Amino acid sequence: MREAWHAWVRVYALLWAFTLGGCVLVLVVPGGPSLARGLLPLTLTAAHNPPPNLAGVLSIAANNTLRSVWPLTLGLLDAQRRRATRLLADGAVMANLLVSGLLVGGAVGGYGVRVLAFLPHLPLEWAGLALGAAGWTTDRGRRINQHERIMTVALIVIMLLCAAIIETRLVPYR
Repeated sequence: MREAWHAWVRVYALLWAFTLGGCVLVLVVPGGPSLARGLLPLTLTAAHNPPPNLAGVLSIAANNTLRSVWPLTLGLLDAQRRRATRLLADGAVMANLLVSGLLVGGAVGGYGVRVLAFLPHLPLEWAGLALGAAGWTTDRGRRINQHERIMTVALIVIMLLCAAIIETRLVPYR
């Protein structure tokens, strides 16, 4: 269990580093903020967000759960057994984290602090995403058992449900 905790801390920190890196990248590239706004056309107004409802919470949580849980299936597929499949799986998990972090960091770099009002859920969402990737990291080193896998999925679902509630309740809405 200790190695799983350490893996989660490392992956969580890495995800925040990717987010910071995306922000810094946008800010140091000449014309980066306007380019980021062009690539990520966000409408940061309350008028564009629907009022909170259960369907919205469940939709957001389901989408984020799919992005977070799939690394746990890699161990079930024995992806850690062969070097080639392990490297491919590592790359896919890393890409999932990198793209997520760079997109959010790019939005912060492009829109500035005003985007932060729309991201109160991010620490919990990143925690859930990191938990799935850390599950793979642990599984590739030593096979995790079914109980650990089920508990990890349950924790991810709980985290991401909480994140979705925060996202729908605390972001500005009409």
